[in-house]
Amino acid sequence: MVSHRPIAARMGQGACALALLVAGCAPQYQQRTVYEPPATPEGQQCVAQAQSVFAQCSSEANARFQSCETIQMQAAEPRFRVAQQQYAFDQQIYFQCRNSVLQEIELLNRQREAECRRLAEAGTPCAPGSGFITSNFEIDRRVDTRCREPRQPDLEDFVDLGICGDPMGVCSAQYDSAYQTCGGRVSTVTECVANCE
Repeated sequence: MVSHRPIAARMGQGACALALLVAGCAPQYQQRTVYEPPATPEGQQCVAQAQSVFAQCSSEANARFQSCETIQMQAAEPRFRVAQQQYAFDQQIYFQCRNSVLQEIELLNRQREAECRRLAEAGTPCAPGSGFITSNFEIDRRVDTRCREPRQPDLEDFVDLGICGDPMGVCSAQYDSAYQTCGGRVSTVTECVANCE
């Protein structure tokens, strides 16, 4: 009999991130841990005890992680507020730059219109739309070439949760070790989950 411990974190987070990047026709794989229980009643009772210890460890690890996360969020708030102020300033500069580019485009269009009137008076009118900057694509391209639009900061940009560690790593390693000591078998399998042939 094969059992699977219901822990999503053990299912290859790296594979999921890679799948998002690769997305397409390439096969996508995911790892999962397979638990084969011990054959004896004593071994199965041992596993039940290991599961109880794992649940307690998980609860404590998650509580520590949440506490660390709260501390890190609070520590990030001053840097986030400074970034918000800088964003507001950078946004003003961006809109000034954008308005300047739009005014230049408007001036160029007026100059082209005057030139077309002169040509029309001379008997060679401009082709409709020739030389005018009117498409949103071209206007945006000119703005983007000259002006850098700031990115709005997010509090999470300033939070370093890496410092909090992996809340489940130690518990999972202890459980796997205990499971094997009880006579069970732990293995990792890689499965194709999308675009399989």
